[in-house]
Amino acid sequence: MNITSGMSLVTAKWIQEYGGKAVNGKVLDLGCGSKPWKRLLADYPDSPVAEWVGLDSRPVGEVQADVHEIPLEDRSFDTVLAVHLLQFCISPLQVVQEAARVLKPGGSFVAVTYNTFQDDRSSLFNIKTKGLNDLCVTAGLKPVSLQAAGNLFENEAENFRSRDKHSFYLPGEFPGWITYLDDAYPNLSCIVATKE
Repeated sequence: MNITSGMSLVTAKWIQEYGGKAVNGKVLDLGCGSKPWKRLLADYPDSPVAEWVGLDSRPVGEVQADVHEIPLEDRSFDTVLAVHLLQFCISPLQVVQEAARVLKPGGSFVAVTYNTFQDDRSSLFNIKTKGLNDLCVTAGLKPVSLQAAGNLFENEAENFRSRDKHSFYLPGEFPGWITYLDDAYPNLSCIVATKE
């Protein structure tokens, strides 16, 4: 398992346990890509999601646009998602402000960002939980759940233990060491914030 797929699994777990509870009504999925979060949160019977609108700079969603300038009406969505998006944006604050603008009062903004990221030549920022909190507050949103999550070291250890990749086996972890590192250095910042 590589680190990127591990982050996706951790993200899916966090969204199911925490962020997904805030996703309902008319949803705007910023940087939607292939809409993996729609499949997780809306494509099942009795979903609280009434409509899912994907926005991406590529022609993959219902709206093709730049997330820095969302071409949609003020106060028109119950939920705005920004999952693994903000760290790639030139101005994360502008994106969060645009998300706040299109949210209805009482609506939820759900975001997940990487806070430890290898230099992959595309990510611009590592956004820690305090930074994510401050982005939301500055944009006029009220954080209701702020967490760090992740399995950065466990995923890397699995990557290094792979005999197929290295033609040898590395020893197992010292008892509890990788768990300790994952708790001490989470790799995701996650927030649910509301618009008052």
